Amino acid sequence: MAIQRWLELLKQGKDVWNSLRQRHPELNPKLSGVNLSKLDLREVILQGTDFSGADLSGANLSGMDLNGANFSEANLSGANLSGANLSGVNLRGADLRGANLRGADLCAANLTSANLRGADFNTAYLLDANLKGADLRDTDIRLVI
Repeated sequence: MAIQRWLELLKQGKDVWNSLRQRHPELNPKLSGVNLSKLDLREVILQGTDFSGADLSGANLSGMDLNGANFSEANLSGANLSGANLSGVNLRGADLRGANLRGADLCAANLTSANLRGADFNTAYLLDANLKGADLRDTDIRLVI
């Protein structure tokens, strides 16, 4: 399914999107490069979605299970990812400046070369996360596990 069709389905609301995802769990949506800034995406089934290069700045993804998603080179600046499951997720080169990642599970996540400036990782889980080349200036990493 083309990116534009996935975007149209998402714009129809979480009920339409979730119904399709539940009927066809084998599908991995592609939303790479699309603008989803400032959207409230809570309660939307997003596991396995390709968000590479997408603009999710200011989006609300708090408490979401994002297992298998790809956020490489995505803009997540100012996004709310508090309590989200990002375990093993690809965030290579992502922009997470000022993002709220309090209590998020980032175990084994790939944060290589990510911009984490000013992000809040307080009480986040970063066990085995790859932070090689990541910008951690002004990042709150108190009580990180």
